[in-house]
Amino acid sequence: MDVLWESAVYSFKSHLKKAAENYKFNYEEFTTLLIRIEAVLNSQPLMTLSQDPSDLTALTPGNFL
Repeated sequence: MDVLWESAVYSFKSHLKKAAENYKFNYEEFTTLLIRIEAVLNSQPLMTLSQDPSDLTALTPGNFL
């Protein structure tokens, strides 16, 4: 379980570093950035829902929320 947690933290940090760089955000901008990163991470597919190759529906972390 620790590996999954560490992977999620690494993914979040890498997205944050790429998006933020040296920019100074105000509160609203920073909140928006965090929400967008959260949306990206929650939309990444975990596995397919069916064995049918034409069905592209995937299970994502967002499905659990």
